[in-house]
Amino acid sequence: MKPFIPHQTFRIVRPALSILLAAVTSAASTTGFWHVEKIDGRDWAVAPDGRPAVLAGVDWVWPAGFHCEALGYSPYGRFVETNYPSREAWADETATRLHTWGFNFLGSGCDDALLAPRGFAHTAMLNVGYSLAHDKDKEKAISPGLNRPGTAFPNVFHPDFEAAWDRAAARAAEKYRDDPNLLGYYLDNELSWGGVSRNRDEGMFDAVAALPEGHSARKALEQWLDAYRLQSTATDCNRLQSTVQTVSHETKVGFLSLVAERYFSVAAEALRRHDPNHMVLGCRFAGLGAHEAVLKAAARHCDIVTFNYYPWADLDQGVVFNRRDGRPMADVLRDFHDKVGAPLLITEWSFSALDTGRPCSDGAGQRFRTQAERVEAAELFARTLLSMPFMVGHAWFMWVDQPALGFNKYFHEDCNYGLVSEEGVPYPALTEMFTRLHRDATRLRTEPESGKQRVRSSVETTSGQQQKSEREKFFATARKSVAAGAPSPADAVAFALEGDRWSLTNAAGIRLSGRIGSSSMVDELARDGRLYGSLNARVMTTAPSWPPVTRLVSAKGATDQATGYASVTLIGEKDASGASFAIAIRLTLAPDNPDILAEILSVKNLGGEPLSVQKIFLCPIAGGDAPPVRVPMPVNVWKGWNESHWRLADGARYGAISHDESADGFNLWTEADGSQHADIPFRPRTAPVTLAPGEALNAPRPMGARILLTPP
Repeated sequence: MKPFIPHQTFRIVRPALSILLAAVTSAASTTGFWHVEKIDGRDWAVAPDGRPAVLAGVDWVWPAGFHCEALGYSPYGRFVETNYPSREAWADETATRLHTWGFNFLGSGCDDALLAPRGFAHTAMLNVGYSLAHDKDKEKAISPGLNRPGTAFPNVFHPDFEAAWDRAAARAAEKYRDDPNLLGYYLDNELSWGGVSRNRDEGMFDAVAALPEGHSARKALEQWLDAYRLQSTATDCNRLQSTVQTVSHETKVGFLSLVAERYFSVAAEALRRHDPNHMVLGCRFAGLGAHEAVLKAAARHCDIVTFNYYPWADLDQGVVFNRRDGRPMADVLRDFHDKVGAPLLITEWSFSALDTGRPCSDGAGQRFRTQAERVEAAELFARTLLSMPFMVGHAWFMWVDQPALGFNKYFHEDCNYGLVSEEGVPYPALTEMFTRLHRDATRLRTEPESGKQRVRSSVETTSGQQQKSEREKFFATARKSVAAGAPSPADAVAFALEGDRWSLTNAAGIRLSGRIGSSSMVDELARDGRLYGSLNARVMTTAPSWPPVTRLVSAKGATDQATGYASVTLIGEKDASGASFAIAIRLTLAPDNPDILAEILSVKNLGGEPLSVQKIFLCPIAGGDAPPVRVPMPVNVWKGWNESHWRLADGARYGAISHDESADGFNLWTEADGSQHADIPFRPRTAPVTLAPGEALNAPRPMGARILLTPP
């Protein structure tokens, strides 16, 4: 493709259709640039000519599309090159489509040079914090970036932090200062405000405390502690580590407040000094979980606080809700705004469907089986957003679908997020819904807020009944197997413990085995003598992020003579420095059933400090000589399941499946050394859970999945 040609002229934005406010009792200010005002008790984005507007945006509207490593090219980019005489022709058609569907705003990742002059507000992404966290100078990071969202956080105390923002603001102002189309500046995208561990309260403090002596961030923390007379009398070489053991939760949050204040104040001051004409649009928080101290700092220094969020929908009840606690999104958004106290803009949200050929195996959000279901969910959430008096708009993620084969093996995403397919064909039900919705947007904005909907329990089905656990389903199958004449219970399943070695076998050829003292919970998962892999467990907690079990402590078997099933309960420990815990898991075999039921029973804090538990992971690890091949499977499907598989060299499959609602999306990962493991995360009912020393988290219902060893 030809290089992009920056546009040289600007035109005043004329937002599409009737999403401008038709009648308000108070007039808005005419400033010549976009800004926000509160009118009749509601927050509005106001266009350069003084007309209040609902911002209706789309992310990643660009002709290049997404490169697919497996193909060696971008499918959508190739489509554009083949079917349009020029990029300008693509931009003309795309702009017409977006205006017809009621969109007036270009979100993150768009080709603004082509599209902004065609009648759209647009934004500029500066990404200064993200860039610093990925710099070759590792001291510029508190949480080093891993080239994917949610991992990076810059060292706000580094000598170059202020200068980096000054340079970025000066470059941006040179390009955009007089651009009336520019809505404002995104500072960054989905930074890790919880540090390395993503613990929203204490992770930032812990990450800095773990940095080497002499690191500028650690020195800033030491000085800050000194100022509050919290420094211990220990020798200089270990004084911070000694202090960490006695620092209170409130003190750690106080340090997080300092970090947030410095980040937002430095960025906003630099931008307003170089470009007083445009808004500061926040840092696109990943979800709604940032600590209130961080949100308040963002509100103090930003004109609009931005966030990315993927809701859940129950189409039977007609409610869109927060998956973590089942609360309706109207209530969740109101509570979030109460903490922030500033106008809000959701800068990324979406739903996917499985009827497009995309696996939808990686990527955020809920999946539906059809476009009709996808559209129904999208309309539920969009109407909720537009009814909130503090929401100035939304940005749909995104213009075009992701490649069916994903981006690359480390960041695979392969979802049907698009308004159009990779062949440039719109999804008509979705675009017609947005056309209708945006035409009605001003009425939705000025009507009373949507009524409250009842809380949906995280283990409740749409009929109001308790969902069966994975354990109940497994044993229902086992009882059927026994009744159908499977081998007698006394002979079908056997547990053995000889010295430090244990095993559990059944008549279906399944063999689980391990050794007390091993670094894995299960050393071998095998069927008919063929090794499939091993199994371990992890906890998502304070740094390091996902510490694994490092020693199997005990294995205890139990047999039920009536049904013929047998189980082994394994207890593994992580007893090195840092987070210290014990995990209990139970593995169960039925007489003639090839599935393995794996359940998390409890996590206990073995350390002397509080332990934050956000998720608990079962981690099957691929074994054998030849590297397994990932089989893309949809996750987070409405009325569906979580499932992931590898295909082995001889055609066998190794994977896991769960209908348990505590299961939080399965992923298969390839590490830098080529090893592969699966993450089967389970989220406690209320997360995170902080365990006092010696305290245990016991699952009210075992959190379970079935591990599948399928022959060729």
